[in-house]
Amino acid sequence: MTFTSKDLPNGGHTQFFTFQYNDTLSQARGLDLAKTMMADCDSDLQQIVNWFSGRSLDTVLPINIFIDTVATDPNTGAATGFVGASWSGYGLVPLNVTISLGELAMTSGTAPMFARGLMVAEVTEMYMRGMATLGFSPWFGNLDEGNKGEALSRFLSTQFLLKNFPGIAALPSVFSTSPLTTNVWLNSPRANFLDAADDDTAPDPEIACCTLFLFYLHDQLGFRIEDIINAGAHTLSQVYANLTGDSASNAFTKFSSLVNSHYPHAADQFGFFSPSYNPPLDTVFPVRNLAALVATPIVTWVSSTQPVLNVLLDGPTPVPVAIALSSDHPNIIPAPSLGVSATQASSTTPFTVKPQPAGFLNQPVTLTATYAGVQRTALVMVFAPTAAALPALQIDVDRSADLCQPLFVDGSSQTFGVTNLSVFGAQAGLVFAWSVTGATPDATNGQTVTLSKLPAAGNTVEIDVTVTSPQGLQAKGSLSFKTVALDFKVLQGELVCRMSKLRTINLSIAPWIPIEKGGLVREQLGLLDRQLTSVSRATRSMTQVMEQMREQAAKAGTNLR
Repeated sequence: MTFTSKDLPNGGHTQFFTFQYNDTLSQARGLDLAKTMMADCDSDLQQIVNWFSGRSLDTVLPINIFIDTVATDPNTGAATGFVGASWSGYGLVPLNVTISLGELAMTSGTAPMFARGLMVAEVTEMYMRGMATLGFSPWFGNLDEGNKGEALSRFLSTQFLLKNFPGIAALPSVFSTSPLTTNVWLNSPRANFLDAADDDTAPDPEIACCTLFLFYLHDQLGFRIEDIINAGAHTLSQVYANLTGDSASNAFTKFSSLVNSHYPHAADQFGFFSPSYNPPLDTVFPVRNLAALVATPIVTWVSSTQPVLNVLLDGPTPVPVAIALSSDHPNIIPAPSLGVSATQASSTTPFTVKPQPAGFLNQPVTLTATYAGVQRTALVMVFAPTAAALPALQIDVDRSADLCQPLFVDGSSQTFGVTNLSVFGAQAGLVFAWSVTGATPDATNGQTVTLSKLPAAGNTVEIDVTVTSPQGLQAKGSLSFKTVALDFKVLQGELVCRMSKLRTINLSIAPWIPIEKGGLVREQLGLLDRQLTSVSRATRSMTQVMEQMREQAAKAGTNLR
């Protein structure tokens, strides 16, 4: 087993790196992976240099990259050797990075994503050491990168992946090994490690806490990566103070309070914490807040459709969260359970309306959602599935086609509709049942009912309607009227109405407009055309009314001019 640069472009050399791979690796995980990394490694290094504000390493380039194999269990395929990356080198000793991926199957992401992310994590630690002044580096410990540097390299590796692979949903990982770190602290007692400055580099609660805190500074408080690095200090609490101007003693309190309020957990009798949080990109920031609670506004307990409750956050949450729900009348609407899934900003759940005893008509019920100290409410009106529970429906003539049409004239056609369907809240799916006494309707199951020929003057017509919603709600309404003859008084009222409408039509020809505004001319000409059409129709209607008035006058022996 040897490392080789066989078949690599330029003998495995780029401007700042050299590459070799273990000759026992497959072509995909050896030669091809090295070629892919070579294509981007110099630009990846430039990204690191930018983050460190142009600082230099404390030794000379190039950096040697070794792609190595990993021992695995022949039965399970799980890794039995080290998976990840390490580095060494100082002074006259070359800088070396060993990336151990082997032939392990990817469970998320791709091998180049995984390997480039590891390389960036290791090289950033080299630059942390290079920040040393008088032997002290704010991001590097006494013997290694230490807890602060390890957290920073993990944070920077994730930021690199987010920038270079937009849209990734999870950190790249391989079979039997998880790249996640912050979940170790999230699913622990959440102790304060922000004041520690030691050589711990293990993926334990201390490193997890420090890593998540860097995400807090960047994703929640909005500080740039460059600013965070330049604010380096003996502890992360002091980094917070350098960035915010706030006291270092407030760092953990504000950080942990935000985490605990949005991602609460509790230990059971065995010391295991639940719920468990495993953010796929290692961050739970920015936290999301409760924006609204929306419910089916009008319901009953006899329904063909299930009423629903919808909760909305002000953005997608990185991990699933539970929303606490309560009802001020649980004997009518019990509070359902509700959670929002990871990457989602809303969630919908059905709720139940319990049958109520005889004599119940209606009751407002307030449902309340609580999350991270914020409450939102939704008012639900619960009605009995009887017409007595809802307000009476109002029936009137449909005047949408002709506002000036005379009402209830014998022999004429008249259309009727319900004017207060808003009593149902949502109006989709309403079912109408009309009944008419004293006249013959065209149809009795539409949203309106038309009587094509009203009976002779003096007859009474009664119209009844029952409307049923998909939720099982019912409301009823009635209208009774007597038909009238088409006499001179009726026609005079219609004429006055039509003349009034004619006066409101404002005919105007646009003034001269420069040719470059021809579009406006066409728009105004179109408006004028529509106005002229309206005038023509109104004139025809007035002419018809005048003819009818002449006929009435002739019958009465009066000369109408």
